[in-house]
Amino acid sequence: MIPDKPLSVTSLTTRKTKSFSTPFGRLIYRKAAVKHFWGYTIAGSEGSFMIARPAKALLDLLYLEPRINSPAAFFELRPDMKRLKEREIQKELISGAKKMGNARMIRIIREVFR
Repeated sequence: MIPDKPLSVTSLTTRKTKSFSTPFGRLIYRKAAVKHFWGYTIAGSEGSFMIARPAKALLDLLYLEPRINSPAAFFELRPDMKRLKEREIQKELISGAKKMGNARMIRIIREVFR
C-alpha cells in the first residue's frame, strides 16, 4: 500500500528486537506482544512464515512508529489512496486499530477517513 522500494524488511517477532545486514538488504525483527499476531496469511513451505494482509501491515507500521502521530505524518508515507478508499480496507483498518487497543492509532485512522 506504500509505493516505494524497501531498503529493509521489517518483521514482527515475540523475541528480542534485532537487525541483520545481508546481501539482499537489511532484515529487522521488531518485538511485539503476542496479542498483535493476527491478520496474517500462512506462507512458505510447510507454513514456515506469515505475511500480513495489507491493512494489517499498515497497522503494524503505525504501531511500531509512534512518530506517525497525525494524519499529516500518515500521508507522508504516501499510501495508495485508491486502496485506502476501498470500503473493506477502511473497515479492516478501523476494526484492527480498535482490536490493537492503541488510542493514537484509532484517532489517526478515524481522522484519515473523515
